[in-house]
Amino acid sequence: MTVGELLGRMSSAEMTEWIALFKLENEEAAHNSKVASSRSRVRREVMAVVGVVKAIITADTTQLKKGMTDAQQSMDRMGKNMTKVGKSMTMKVTMPLVGMGVAAAKMASDFEYSMTQIETLVGRSAKEVETLKGSVLGLSGETGRAPKELADAMFFITSAGLDAASATAALEYSAKAAAVGLGDTVVVADAVTNAMNGYGMSAEGAAYATDVLAKTVEQGKASAADLAPQFGRLIPMAAELGISFDQVGGGLAFLTRASGDAAMSATQLGGVMKSFLKPSQMAKKVLEEIGVDLHELRAAASTALLGALQGLREKLEANGLEM
Repeated sequence: MTVGELLGRMSSAEMTEWIALFKLENEEAAHNSKVASSRSRVRREVMAVVGVVKAIITADTTQLKKGMTDAQQSMDRMGKNMTKVGKSMTMKVTMPLVGMGVAAAKMASDFEYSMTQIETLVGRSAKEVETLKGSVLGLSGETGRAPKELADAMFFITSAGLDAASATAALEYSAKAAAVGLGDTVVVADAVTNAMNGYGMSAEGAAYATDVLAKTVEQGKASAADLAPQFGRLIPMAAELGISFDQVGGGLAFLTRASGDAAMSATQLGGVMKSFLKPSQMAKKVLEEIGVDLHELRAAASTALLGALQGLREKLEANGLEM
């Protein structure tokens, strides 16, 4: 696991704990200093003792010199060993911690910048941003998504005009959906916020909107990244016609299974809804000729869009026409 992946999985509390580990660098330096001081003191004491011994016992200078040589070699070996330990600690402890410190600092800086934009560009109060910040960090630890990714998604969500409670709910369900493989958090949030805004949903609607997106991806043949922006194209017309969000998702899933193209499917579905909403004079005439009441067709589409389209197709084919 890379440093970036590790930091991305951390909660705010775990991140604080990791930052505290950087203090080990200072502690290590203090330890090395103490070792060097102790070694110097031991050397002085040994030499002082040797001086006394030499002054008193002068009869066995050969043995004394041998003892001196052994002592010096022992001290040299100790010095070399301590140098190796110091290098090992630098490579295995200090350098990785320094690297993590740089990554953590960059991550924290990016996170703060994204959150600050919510205040400066979106216009939310500093107090509200602090509340949102706590929610973002909490979700980061819960879902394993990087704080920066969630902060960017929160900027996107708040830019859509959702209040703090709705924005937090939208981020929560978007992040959880992203965590199980539905795509980047901001991609999921795109569809979720479009639905919440288009249908005037409260915070409770975030779970429903996320479920519809997940079901559309599951039943259709397109990714969340491809589908999310298409919902934005369709929702205004669908909401005006009274067609629910899940019906829009069902229609997109059905069409993408045949084409595999989310944009083309949205264009087709949008064309049908536009003909329901503002039919041309020719379309009105055709509907009258096959015995279809426009108001009844709209009502049927609002509760079962695919069923209404299937019924219309059958009527047209029975009269030698195509949809």
